[in-house]
Amino acid sequence: MSEIRHRASHAFPTHPSQLATKRYGALFATVEDVTPSKTSDRVEQSERYAEALQGLLVEFGTGWVQRKPWILGAHKCVMLVLLVLGAYEPLRIQIVLALCVLTLVVDLIERKRISPEPGADLRIAASTAFGMAISGAIGAVTGGLTSPFLPATIAAVVLPAAAFGRRPATYWLFAELVLLMLALALLPSSVAGPMLAPIPYAIAMTFSFLFAAWVSVTNLVSLTDVYANAAVMASRMRDEALALHDARARSLESVGAKVAHEIKNPLSAIGGLVQLLQRGQHDPKTMERLAVIGGEVTRIEHVVRDYLAFSRPLDVVEPVASSIASIVDDVRALLDARAEKRGVTLIAEGQATAEVDPQRFKEALVNVVDNAIEASPRGAKVRISVLLIEGHIALDVVDVGAGMSPDVLARVGVPYFTTKSDGTGLGVVLARAVIAQHGGTLTLTSKKGEGTRVSMRWPERQPQRTDALRSDALRSDALRRTGGSHEG
Repeated sequence: MSEIRHRASHAFPTHPSQLATKRYGALFATVEDVTPSKTSDRVEQSERYAEALQGLLVEFGTGWVQRKPWILGAHKCVMLVLLVLGAYEPLRIQIVLALCVLTLVVDLIERKRISPEPGADLRIAASTAFGMAISGAIGAVTGGLTSPFLPATIAAVVLPAAAFGRRPATYWLFAELVLLMLALALLPSSVAGPMLAPIPYAIAMTFSFLFAAWVSVTNLVSLTDVYANAAVMASRMRDEALALHDARARSLESVGAKVAHEIKNPLSAIGGLVQLLQRGQHDPKTMERLAVIGGEVTRIEHVVRDYLAFSRPLDVVEPVASSIASIVDDVRALLDARAEKRGVTLIAEGQATAEVDPQRFKEALVNVVDNAIEASPRGAKVRISVLLIEGHIALDVVDVGAGMSPDVLARVGVPYFTTKSDGTGLGVVLARAVIAQHGGTLTLTSKKGEGTRVSMRWPERQPQRTDALRSDALRSDALRRTGGSHEG
């Protein structure tokens, strides 16, 4: 008997995506062609985001290169005036003036040539490195490490480094800065020259530090705006990806629904013929085989039923005042035979009246209670309790089965995730969708070895709402989830 069932389980696959016959092979192949894996989608989105962020950073760096000649040029002009007013050595002032003019000419040429395009980051790094070398030379003839020009030099290095991040250019610029500081520290006083007079020196250092602080703060604020824009861009890409996945999901649902409809009628015919054959006189081996065929046909019918329920438009809800206790009794009557076969007792407690769609709500409760029966050991009890609490219905289904590990519990909500060999992974997904359509929530709490509690909460009276919008929200929520379903 087990061998026959093993063969039958391979002959009749459980997962809805395996139900396509050769007639629909090309149709599924087409859908798969336009539906890349989640991994490839994430890689593509990550690459797009990285490319966009790199473009924004290059644009920021390019803007700095275009502003730098005027900003740093103004700083050097003020410092030259202070050197003159401080009666600094004329030869050293002439050297500083020549170096400042050289820096300004190079910066203006770079300003004209730079543009936010691939490879611009290398040119920005090269321009910064050249400016540092010139600033080091200026510092070398205006006091060495005590030069009032140095604070602005450090600020000019910090900004490109902040934009480049952990890239080789950042480390090369930092290494150049360290070498410049060491070289200035080792300069003899005859080369470094004297310090400015105390008052002009204090004014020059104060101005240089304030200038460095102003340049750093204003540019770092701009850099913050760059990352804020990148975050907005990432959010937009995420919304586009969700919309794409939603369109793909709808396409797959449509294909699956068509296949399921095509399979449903032949299955019903096969099931009826098997029942007729079982009424006849056959040898035990044939009867055993007919029983296996009937069981497998019933199993496929359940798969098709769940798939059709999942593919059905979620906005078809007609709430009416209903007795929740009566719906629970109907579910008990429907599942009593299954529970008795597994040695499980169904216990219903409490009663309440609420506005629900009886058919849809019954389907949801059947899925939840069926899972509880499946999870319960022989001799256990499954409790279904109903309470009215401050205008809301609280319905709990509690079993004392094996429970779920945190990893499995965290995956509740994604279609087709199941831990059962013959499950579809749609049970709790459908139940959650129905409860959400009624303005409520379905949550699960479980502990390995202690059982599971499914808690459903929804308002006693249904407010006026747009079902189509609610349907779209439910579909989008299903795409955002990263979990699975309680035992399918």
